Amino acid sequence: MPANVICNSVESDRSNVFDTYNVTVSGSTSYTLTFDPTEYGPTNRLPVGTNEVTVTAYPTSSPSTAIGSCTFNVTVSLQELPIACPASVDLIIGTDSGEPFYTYQDPQFNVTYPPDIPESMMYVPYGSITMMRTYDGSSSSPRLAISPSAHTVTVTITDGTLSKSCPEARVTVEDREPPVIVCADDVYQDHILVDAAFYLKSISDNSGRPFDVFFLPAISQEASYPVGTTTYTFTIIDRAGNNASCSLNVTVEIDVTCNSVESDRSNVFDTYNVTVSGSTSYTFTFDPAEYGPTNRLPVGTNEVTVTAYPVSSPSTAIGSCTFNVTVSLQELPIACPASVDLIIGTDSGEPFYTYQDPQFNVTYPPDIPESMTYVPYGSIKMMRTYDGSSSSPRLAISPSAHTVTITISDGTLSQSCTEARVTVEDREPPVIVCPDDIYQDYTSVDFAFQLKSISDNSGEPLDLFFLPFISPGGSYPVGTTTYTFIVSDRAGNDASCSFNVTIEIDSTSPSTEGPQTPTSPGKNSLHTFMHACTAFALYVSLQLTH
Repeated sequence: MPANVICNSVESDRSNVFDTYNVTVSGSTSYTLTFDPTEYGPTNRLPVGTNEVTVTAYPTSSPSTAIGSCTFNVTVSLQELPIACPASVDLIIGTDSGEPFYTYQDPQFNVTYPPDIPESMMYVPYGSITMMRTYDGSSSSPRLAISPSAHTVTVTITDGTLSKSCPEARVTVEDREPPVIVCADDVYQDHILVDAAFYLKSISDNSGRPFDVFFLPAISQEASYPVGTTTYTFTIIDRAGNNASCSLNVTVEIDVTCNSVESDRSNVFDTYNVTVSGSTSYTFTFDPAEYGPTNRLPVGTNEVTVTAYPVSSPSTAIGSCTFNVTVSLQELPIACPASVDLIIGTDSGEPFYTYQDPQFNVTYPPDIPESMTYVPYGSIKMMRTYDGSSSSPRLAISPSAHTVTITISDGTLSQSCTEARVTVEDREPPVIVCPDDIYQDYTSVDFAFQLKSISDNSGEPLDLFFLPFISPGGSYPVGTTTYTFIVSDRAGNDASCSFNVTIEIDSTSPSTEGPQTPTSPGKNSLHTFMHACTAFALYVSLQLTH
């Protein structure tokens, strides 16, 4: 008698996966259940909307006999991605260097599924979780202009089907950057007449708005310079109140002797060889100021002017001279560490090894004299190349070593060091999956065996063996025989799998040479799983592409 199968529709606005459905079957017999469509069964992700599911019950004592079924609806009523938005951030920040805007930097943005989803219900994304930011409602540009009001940054998270928007930040951008002003070069002359008006080499402000310029002390073209050195200062103030200034010196008549210097190991000099006639003590200034002692100089020949001032009258210049400071560095003065020799296997399932960075420390050589110093021209950066030119860290299987080179640079100078020599070996065995076991009630060999799958990470040809020997057109022995495939790759790694062929002959059957009509439901059930095979001794070379 058919059993009464009852099932109830279910619905969730927080979940699209259900651990179980509420299905009951009358009576005390144990049952197994199947679901149609199968992809709408328990623990499977369901589409948003109402999905009709039919469940069918089978007694465990007779698993092929359906005794009843029922149809119900599974409704996924999610309206948006079930995630919890983090608290938004309030930022008050200055502009990017030299720009009228701030380029928004992503804060740490973590999304979580809400804690109110019952343990029996789950949400599984419909696709990859992606995030897209918009600025002030619609703009995709992260450049936020100077403004007294806050810009709004919104993150929209989606799995391809559902989405949710979260306010990530409110950003107020202030102009905190002073203007940039570069004065004219210092003036050195042997008379006091004002030959020309002062001019600025450059003047700018990141905001792009008007600014005010002031000049002190005032001097007209009809006036004259005082003897010695006079400092004149330009000051610029922008609309946000940021200010900057630069100065230039006007020096009248200086008589100083100095000698050019050169170094191939240093770009900073503690002192220069400058002499002034007479016995008076002097102080010195250098032009350009950034080329003076203890300052870093560019590679090449740099012209420097030194001016002398008596200690007893520090505001009165008495002479100057010009000389060259030559930095003849040809490469970054660092010591390469010893290179590393690695012999290593491939990444799992791959024909290559992905190179992992070892600890790489660089030091300045110990042979730079204490009176000479090297200061990098910019941030020290390292770039790796593989086998001379490749930027990919994937090193293929090879009997010869790959060379990993690091080029270290400070933006002006560089040096290349051999970091490692890497020999990549294939240590991973092939993967082989045999056919299912075979059951039949006759001994003839009908078909060739077929492997379910065979592969190797190297992508190279494989050697395949099959034992024990059995030829097409032959006969299987009665009973159970185990057959084995053995596969070897070019590196000597091997793997194997086995399966059984079982021949059960009914003594009442008239023949054992071909397929027999099953005499019982048990043997008929076995026929649904039969594979007719031809057994043979085999040695082949398989061309596989990884």
